[in-house]
Amino acid sequence: SLLRLIGSLPFGAAGMLGALGGRLMYLGNGRTAHTVRTNLALCFPEIDDAERGRMARANVVETGRTLAQMVNIWASSRTDWGKRVDGEAFVASGRALLQRGNGLIVALPHLGNWELIAYLVTRIGPTTALYRPPRQAALDPLMRAGRGRSGITPVPTDRQGLKAMHAALKRGELIVILPDQVPKGGGASGVVAPFFGHPAMTMTLLGRMARRNDSPVLFAYAVPGDLAAQLRFEEL
Repeated sequence: SLLRLIGSLPFGAAGMLGALGGRLMYLGNGRTAHTVRTNLALCFPEIDDAERGRMARANVVETGRTLAQMVNIWASSRTDWGKRVDGEAFVASGRALLQRGNGLIVALPHLGNWELIAYLVTRIGPTTALYRPPRQAALDPLMRAGRGRSGITPVPTDRQGLKAMHAALKRGELIVILPDQVPKGGGASGVVAPFFGHPAMTMTLLGRMARRNDSPVLFAYAVPGDLAAQLRFEEL
């Protein structure tokens, strides 16, 4: 019922409802708030407790806002979500890189609302993306349906999925990777690298695929807002 409610709201109203949920999550001091506070203490030990508290609250509120707006996108039958992002320069840059003939890797980290970018990447060219089911099982069919409307071809995070990704690059097409996930298989498919001074298991898939296929990489994220998002991107 909650998912249907969020899906029926205007985009801005869904974000406001999600932000309210984020405030309640923060006040409830549950797992999400605890994880955010722990990470901020590890990454920014020089900041005082009051400032870290403000950062933690803002983080949880924006997490709630973004999740609600993602559900709003998945549950809607609309396909013009790319208009909420000023993405013309991103699309033009992607098309220019794709013309090199070695495919294109778009790296979308878990920052902002990457579902909005999904409706832009398919304007660049045929797109294949790795798909990992969400932890919340109720979101899985909703997510699949929403991403299907964007035109992206999802493939599983297994050997067959990786073969499909390599094949797409060989065809000169575009693939999408969320590069900041803990790699499946641990040390077999990742490397421990320093992150804010702490060792973190880091995915190597993106770098290996780029080298193997000599493919350019376009790193992008959408800074969230109530009504729209600001897209930022850079060729790596």
